[in-house]
Amino acid sequence: MTASKRKKIADAILAQVEERGSLKSICPSDVARALFSAQEWRDEMESVREVAQDLSDQGLIEVTQKGKQIKNVLEAHGPIRLRKVN
Repeated sequence: MTASKRKKIADAILAQVEERGSLKSICPSDVARALFSAQEWRDEMESVREVAQDLSDQGLIEVTQKGKQIKNVLEAHGPIRLRKVN
């Protein structure tokens, strides 16, 4: 993934979680759908998850699954959510 693509995804994640606030979360697919075409967004989900992991590692967002914070996004199976850190 290019640095510019990584930054574009990171900026979109941070903007969306900021807009939702710390009590609500977003789905990574919301980010993918906002940035990529209808034909591309599913293929970009792994990129969105990778960037979400980076942002989580930096302490900028929290990643949850079934309401509980998870540490390794890339090993998570099933839906995850992203939210602003309190």
